[in-house]
Amino acid sequence: MLVRRRHSRWARRKGRHAIRTLLRGLRDDGTWDTGQFEYASLDVPNLGLPRDDQHPTSTNGRMLEALIWFYESTGEAEAMELADRVARIHLKRTVQESGLVRDDDVPGHTHSYLNTLRGLILYGELTNQRQVIDIIRQTYHGTVKPKVLRPSGFANHDFGKDTKPDTASCGDAVQIALWLNRLGNDALLDDVERLVRCRLIPCQVVKEEDLYPVPEADDSDNYRDLSRRFIGALGGIHNEPHGGKRGTTDVSAAVLHTLIDVYENIVVRRPAGLTVQFHFDYEDGEISIRSTRNGRAKVTAVLRHPQNLLIRVPGWASPDSVTFDVAGESVTPLRLGTFAFFAGEQMTGPITLTYDLPRSTTEEDIDGTHFTTQWRGDEILGISPNTDCLPFYPTGHGRQNGKSSFAFLEAPVRAACRIVTKWNSTSSERRGEYLFDLRAYLHIPAMLKADGSGRL
Repeated sequence: MLVRRRHSRWARRKGRHAIRTLLRGLRDDGTWDTGQFEYASLDVPNLGLPRDDQHPTSTNGRMLEALIWFYESTGEAEAMELADRVARIHLKRTVQESGLVRDDDVPGHTHSYLNTLRGLILYGELTNQRQVIDIIRQTYHGTVKPKVLRPSGFANHDFGKDTKPDTASCGDAVQIALWLNRLGNDALLDDVERLVRCRLIPCQVVKEEDLYPVPEADDSDNYRDLSRRFIGALGGIHNEPHGGKRGTTDVSAAVLHTLIDVYENIVVRRPAGLTVQFHFDYEDGEISIRSTRNGRAKVTAVLRHPQNLLIRVPGWASPDSVTFDVAGESVTPLRLGTFAFFAGEQMTGPITLTYDLPRSTTEEDIDGTHFTTQWRGDEILGISPNTDCLPFYPTGHGRQNGKSSFAFLEAPVRAACRIVTKWNSTSSERRGEYLFDLRAYLHIPAMLKADGSGRL
């Protein structure tokens, strides 16, 4: 980012030096000759040198995306050389044409695995290797959606487990779907908006909470004005499957990057015309979009000047409920795949899309607890059982007489030095006790918030 955005010659010089060191140290099997690293000789405890028993997604796969960005910003041939070597390692070891993870070589860290997939998408796009893109598409459908994510957007820090929730991995899945869409997979736009609405927006801290320092807190800046500085944190490596928001610095930064990427792709220009991909509030020099959701969803687009326009229609919306009007007059636009097309000469006023928000219920088991979730379209209305520790969603009453029954209430929130949470289900009763080390909290301004209108 320093090279691309700030044109820093220092950053380019340091990046080139790091790449040359990495080229010397990377072995063909994805392990490292750490003797090539200058800092390996330093007499410093806990250096964190990569180990041969770590999965290479954690030690080099996750750098592939950065290498591609660095190459595109500088044209440095050595960056492409290293990117190609890393990509070849993971095309051989981490992914396969079936889209499934290799049974004998399961990744350890979910975020690193998904970052490797992100890097492979960019590598395939940059080098025009369509077969690489096809493998990642298969992996998204064969592994990411069914094995990494739950319907609610829950993803775990450690691959294949469900004891340590991590919102950064959900954000990674959003960007994988977004980038695959850019390469010709429009149906994935439904996944992107659903995960943003049902997970990434609800996970943000948007108001002050009553936070208190841990008992061993000193008088340093680490513990100053905690309640205010906590605002803006995004999910983190949180304490509960659907709550316990934390201000984990790198996770908040990663999710923020994802939300910015989504925002910048709400409206894009395609050969057929200006295209509305997501139903969030948005405004630029060409278009204004307003999205509201009550009994039905309503999306209104106002063009600054007449031009061809495409608006996405969610694949889950009942066709019978979808209506369009232009300047208050009902119209039936041409349908181009997942989009409705409006010719420039039709632009006599605002274009409005409305559709029903069907209610549905899903169930999932996480870490021994059975959760029931009620949806309105692609948003979560409530979940049961719930936590009273900074919950993502309102609380529902769960199942009664074998049927899902929801009468949602805002869950009470307690946030102090020591928080005790409890949830019950028909299958288990659990208690958790968490000590908040608030030195981990970082103030990240709430640049992207949500209200009932769908505004980012």
